[in-house]
Amino acid sequence: MGAKDLLTVAGLALLDSLNITLFLVTLHLLLAHRRPMSRVLVFLGVFYAVYLAAGVALTAGAVAALGAVGERGIDYLQLAAGLGLFVYGIAAPVDKPARQGDERAAGRGHLVVAGLALGVSAVEVSTALPYLAAISTIGRADPGTTTSMAVLVVYNLVVVAPCLGAALAYQANRERLHARFEGFIAKRRSGDGGRRGLLLLCIVAGFYIAGDAAARLEFFGLVDLTDEQLRQIRGG
Repeated sequence: MGAKDLLTVAGLALLDSLNITLFLVTLHLLLAHRRPMSRVLVFLGVFYAVYLAAGVALTAGAVAALGAVGERGIDYLQLAAGLGLFVYGIAAPVDKPARQGDERAAGRGHLVVAGLALGVSAVEVSTALPYLAAISTIGRADPGTTTSMAVLVVYNLVVVAPCLGAALAYQANRERLHARFEGFIAKRRSGDGGRRGLLLLCIVAGFYIAGDAAARLEFFGLVDLTDEQLRQIRGG
């Protein structure tokens, strides 16, 4: 993978880490228990494992698709992912209420928390446009199985890092952060809770990803690019 591909995947990982559902469930787990770390680790561990497994499977599919439809077909897939992210940023509602079922399950035992993590990861994988765009980028670069795995491992560590950071900070200073976390949850219920900024990032990232794919496709034949220009776009 070239530096451009790595930077693209890194940016998408940072965008994916702003997962409000994952963060809110983590906060509920922290606030609902006197000793919450075991439940938080179960929740994030199951989520991480499912997310990583899905990424490995989808990356293998992207590499197979590259062999079947060629690099141009992967460019169309990247274009679709970018446009989807762009449209989502424009069309998604700013005020998205938290799911009450997640809050209730967060207060229960480890098996229930593991089941909650499976449910959240299944929903998030199916709607994770940044993840799909990253997988498309990795599949097109086709760096090999070992490198792809390493990139996905780091990508998913970035995704769960804010939640792990919040949990460790809470363990270190529970009294100061308890009220702040409660306030964050209350704000999330009553307003956009920073979702407006997240949607703006989706618009920017979607525009960049779709624009990169469109350039690779020479804007559907409307623009003739030289070999040197194409080489620069592809990071080669």
